[in-house]
This record gives sequence, structure tokens and C-alpha cells, in this order.
Amino acid sequence: KMFNLNINSYVDDRMDPIKSTEAACQYLQYLYRIFNNWQLALAAYNVGPGAINNAIARSGGEKNFWKLYDNLPEAAQNYVPAFIAAAYVMTNHSNHKITSINPVITYSQTDTVSVSKPVNFSILSKSIDVPIEIIRFLNPTYKLDYIPENSAKLTLRLPSNKTSLFIKNEGVIYANSTKPNNSEQKELLDSTVQKQKMVYTVKSGDSMHKIAIIYGCTIEDIQNWNPNID
Repeated sequence: KMFNLNINSYVDDRMDPIKSTEAACQYLQYLYRIFNNWQLALAAYNVGPGAINNAIARSGGEKNFWKLYDNLPEAAQNYVPAFIAAAYVMTNHSNHKITSINPVITYSQTDTVSVSKPVNFSILSKSIDVPIEIIRFLNPTYKLDYIPENSAKLTLRLPSNKTSLFIKNEGVIYANSTKPNNSEQKELLDSTVQKQKMVYTVKSGDSMHKIAIIYGCTIEDIQNWNPNID
């Protein structure tokens, strides 16, 4: 709410990678202005500036993270070293034989369209011939596979080669996009908490990571569900 992220029954802007990253950067910048120290800013990002100010007060005004360590909440004690470890791994990944994974779809392969009326992802998927899993992956802000009516135009991200098809079929998509009923809403909300098994046919170029990302599970889940697959 501090950074004008919209959260309601249908939309959660915290799940938007662009909006949430912008908000996180603004908050980190704000915390750095308070503490003038990036380690303390990171700790405050995790537990709030009040907890860090309390630790500084208990330490007689000390502002070195490592000297404050014993007076910090356990979450902050763990968060900053974990951040440093992650930064180290990102910087030195090749020294430890860690390689990157190709994304399901790259940002440059997508584009946005403005949506002026409600859109049901199931209708959209059929109208532009894009798997609903890809539409969900590109639009995590919309919690119920549905873009609600809004006074301002909302943004929908699609594969670049499908935006013209959306524009062509826009009228049909709007006309057929009904609001999810209560049982459908409950099923969709439950699916964000409980993993649901389904049968997937592996295609050329697929990887365990790719499948896990698309279907919102982990590699361990896939291995547990398929004990005969290495």
C-alpha cells in the first residue's frame, strides 16, 4: 500500500515482477537514506526499520551490522548473510559449476496490450491459441484467471506473435468472458495453495526446470510423482 500496489480479490500487484521490483527498490532506497548503510538497509527490509533502530539503541548507537548482530531479531541475523551468499553465488557461479536455466519465454518475446473490459483466461487461451499456463506465467498479478472490470485500462502481457491475434479477436474475447463463479474462484484459490497433479506430455526442448516453472511446482514434486523418471 505504501507504494500504491493494488491488492484485492482479483488482482495482486505484489506478484507483478516489474511493479514489485520497482516497489522493492524504492523501499530499499528509502531504508538506505535512514541508515546510510546497505547491510542495515537489507536487515530493515526484512524485519522493518523499527527493529533495527531498537537494536542500535540497545547497542549504544552502534551501526555496524556485525557488531549489532546479537541484538538483532533472528530473521535479520539470517537474512543479510543469506543475501551476501546469494550475491556471491550469482557473481562466481562459474567457479562452482552452476549454470543458468533458459527461461520459458524471454521478456523480449513478449508484448503488452491494454484491456478495457473483463477477460477470462480460459476464453483468451482458446481465442489466441496460447496455453493457459503461459498466460498465467506472464500475468501472475491476476489471481483467478480473470481480469476484472476496472475504471482504468489494465495491462495484459502476451507472446509478441499473439498480440495482433488478440486485437483481431478482442470483441469476441470480451463478449464471452464471464466472471468466475464462487466454486471456480475457490478452486483457483485452492490451486495456489495445493499442488494438483496432471498428465503432461514432454516435448523436445523441455527440461524439468521448465516444466516445474510453467506448472507452479518443483523438480522434487515431479520426481516424487514420477519415481521411474531420472
